[in-house]
Amino acid sequence: MANIVKNRNRFSSASDLCTNVYLSGWGTGGATYNCFVAPTQCVIDEIGIVSDASSTGQVTLNHNTLQVTNVTQSEDLFATVNSLVGADITANTLKTITPDQNTLIAEDDVLQFKVATVGAGTGAYTMATASVIVNVRYRPA
Repeated sequence: MANIVKNRNRFSSASDLCTNVYLSGWGTGGATYNCFVAPTQCVIDEIGIVSDASSTGQVTLNHNTLQVTNVTQSEDLFATVNSLVGADITANTLKTITPDQNTLIAEDDVLQFKVATVGAGTGAYTMATASVIVNVRYRPA
């Protein structure tokens, strides 16, 4: 279950805002979580992930993938899903991913964080029970 935390913390830029969502597990076979509702028309600058477990042991055939989708408009924010192979996620360390398309979103559009498991290796399942914070950094358009 996802707990949405409305948080408009300021970062280094005066126009940078964020929302954090806590996820109690990635899911073993894939899962989707609504992670952001646009308070106004805005630009998504970055997606951050902090996990309490590392993704060690993930290999090309056994790993997790990530995608963020604007479900209101049916548009992915990444042209290709992000594959977490090897030690891409380090426990308690921020991992940032920059969207490469469809970053301008309208007021009340909903973003969804999608996690999938590829293969059946131990590394992929290490992340299945991890607690994760998803951080969406954005700025008004």
